Amino acid sequence: MRVKDAADPDRDGGDVPAGGTGTWRRLYLLRHGEVAYFGPDGCPVDPWQVSLTAHGRTQANALAAALSGRGVELLVTSAVPRAIETSAILAAGLGLAPVVDAGWNELRPGDLAAVPPDRLRAVIVDAYRRAADPCACFFGGEEFGDFARRTGDALDRLLAAPEWSTAVVVTHDPVLRFVVARCLGLGLAGMRFFEQAPGCINVIEFPKVTGAKPRAFKRWRVA
Repeated sequence: MRVKDAADPDRDGGDVPAGGTGTWRRLYLLRHGEVAYFGPDGCPVDPWQVSLTAHGRTQANALAAALSGRGVELLVTSAVPRAIETSAILAAGLGLAPVVDAGWNELRPGDLAAVPPDRLRAVIVDAYRRAADPCACFFGGEEFGDFARRTGDALDRLLAAPEWSTAVVVTHDPVLRFVVARCLGLGLAGMRFFEQAPGCINVIEFPKVTGAKPRAFKRWRVA
């Protein structure tokens, strides 16, 4: 399975690398497959209930193929339906039962319906620019500080579990943005730099030695 380098989508990124080694644990962080956040009439759909599109299911199958044979021992998913649907397709391909952890859930927005569809991306980008501001909220919803603690706790729980060397997490764009930014030492202020396409794969290795820094950040995207 060949995938694209997300930093340069026109370039073949090569095969997704194999799993962890004796001194490093490898974490594959995935965004769920494509969904449609707006209906045919242009009105927003409840983001907590949307399902994968046909292309999103194709992406999920491509993710399963890309990760096959990589020695994955643990599959974790957020509790949001689109992530659960993606993880179910992965589970069938990897022969694993997904573990649901709501700590990996989407950043909870306020009133997205008030934002015109053609302005949504720009407004979201602006919200990420302000993520590190005191008491900053996502469209009047969850505070970024609370989100960072919740997501950081989910990552710490996963890293504290001793039984895996190679794991997969299926989650969401803001969660991936924050985890990558945190691993690079940027925190909430770095979220705006790491947009995540549906069906993308982030690869981060974490040392088994306490206190050492993670390494080998790389991002790919599938179909």
